[in-house]
Amino acid sequence: MKTIALIVLAAFAANAQLSGPTSKPEIYYTPEQTCRTGFVKTDWHDLGFPYYIQCVPSLNETAQVASEATKVTGALLPDPKLTPCAVQIDKCVNRSLHATLPADPQDKHNLCSKSFTTRDYRHTSAATKRAVCAEYGVTNCPHQNTMELDHVIALEDGGADVQANLWVQMAPQYHFKDKLETVLHVLVCSGKISLSEAQKEISTDWVASYKKRIGPLPSK
Repeated sequence: MKTIALIVLAAFAANAQLSGPTSKPEIYYTPEQTCRTGFVKTDWHDLGFPYYIQCVPSLNETAQVASEATKVTGALLPDPKLTPCAVQIDKCVNRSLHATLPADPQDKHNLCSKSFTTRDYRHTSAATKRAVCAEYGVTNCPHQNTMELDHVIALEDGGADVQANLWVQMAPQYHFKDKLETVLHVLVCSGKISLSEAQKEISTDWVASYKKRIGPLPSK
């Protein structure tokens, strides 16, 4: 996921005690650089984590969604009939991954290891993408700045790259969920919550998890 937000882990919180980044960023932006028109910068310093999140679509731009996408705009949570993670979490978890602490820096299967990268586990086929979009009743999907195919349990939190773990999520909500996913990753890898707790929390109701871990969900 994260087709729009370009997240760079510049440093970890002093109390997080992570042994490595959640994934290797595709592009790195320094604080001095500017975003292209229609995009704005935001950061997480208010959460106590010195991350730098670059260049997410401005609220004005994301508000201009494609008309067809209004079919699912109001759906903050996945449809359990189409994406069963909330009731059948085993279908959405990658059992080859773990978060044993302290993390072996050479263990690519440890979510908290320096060697772990979500790119090793991201192999969604075009056919799967079409199937998920069709199930949710949208075409021209995914669509930049409008909607994305989201892993209910993020790959960085041990989710599986399978159809059962995918749904169509609208902008700007997917930016908020992306933020939550990395916060949960930090909490797991700092030993503050278990991996299974994080997975259950975000798959059951990511909005409730956001409110619990971060604060009120932005209205736009």
